[in-house]
Amino acid sequence: MNINTLLDFLSIVPSEDLSRTWAENRTIMLRRTSKKIKDIIDKKYLPTVIYLKYIKPVDIKFIMNQLSLLVTTCQITSLYLPDFDMKKRFEKFKEILIKCKLYKLNLYNNNLGDEEIESISEILIQQINGQCLILNFAHNKITEIGLKSLLKLLNNKNIGQSIDLNLCNNNIGYEYEYEYENERVKSIELCSTLSNLNLCHNKINDIDIDKILFNNKDLKSLDLSQNRITTFNFNTNNTTFILEDLNLSYNHITILGAKNLSKILEKCTMLKILNLSYNFIGTEGATYIIDKCLSLNSIYLASNMITDDGMEKLTQLLMERTSLNYLTINGNNIEIDILNNLNKVIGDRVKIINL
Repeated sequence: MNINTLLDFLSIVPSEDLSRTWAENRTIMLRRTSKKIKDIIDKKYLPTVIYLKYIKPVDIKFIMNQLSLLVTTCQITSLYLPDFDMKKRFEKFKEILIKCKLYKLNLYNNNLGDEEIESISEILIQQINGQCLILNFAHNKITEIGLKSLLKLLNNKNIGQSIDLNLCNNNIGYEYEYEYENERVKSIELCSTLSNLNLCHNKINDIDIDKILFNNKDLKSLDLSQNRITTFNFNTNNTTFILEDLNLSYNHITILGAKNLSKILEKCTMLKILNLSYNFIGTEGATYIIDKCLSLNSIYLASNMITDDGMEKLTQLLMERTSLNYLTINGNNIEIDILNNLNKVIGDRVKIINL
């Protein structure tokens, strides 16, 4: 029987049996076993997943003690510790982390700052040996300083495949004082190993998507939603990108921003999902975007100050996007007759959301 949480089992397994482990499908289990079986399993040092679900009240000391025990008998490859205040016992956690062989690490909502992220990066660099990495540091207190410390890890030549990195809801952006007063979020633009990147809900207002795409040839998903982006820089190289999913919702993107973005998206020949909801691109900006995006399956344009003016051209472009099957356009100032015409023209093959 696989477990969803280690803690569920710790409460029912007698204390004398806590160290008796069994590995099946790389997920840790605890059960009552004979010493003979325990010794056989422990000697195999099997690859193991540890997943702890948040349960109140939390005894961090108890959790650390159990992990210290497990790491001596299992090769921990995946470690999921969301919603614990790991900062309180971070030195103990570092001792455990050093003994792991991780390729997946989830420390969502653990009150971690730049110093802790730097330590984690240094430890993981020593462990990388041809494997990919999936890292979730969302809902912590990481700034651009912590982002810089991740760069050595992200660009390590020993990484076998690309990295999934989640830094959603941290403190990355302009409002924090760095060594240079007007320093942009440069570190992530220099990375070259990303396959999925989530930077949503930070305080970013200036970032070069073009550089991120150019340096990360395998990047498929990019989430920059809920930031403060208004426009984009772009270069004139002829490289095409494999990006499939781009989320820029809840930013401050203007018509000019949409025009500049369209020049970047023209190179994204495999883009399927584009979310621009809750920006300020207007009908003109939406026209720029759709004109350049030929492969879209879904486009989100809710609350973008799109009006009746120019909707005829926008409707024509939407008709020509034969791969399109989903469109949201609610929250705009469009007359009902115009919407009815849009539904009549493309509604049979495209699900149009206008609630």
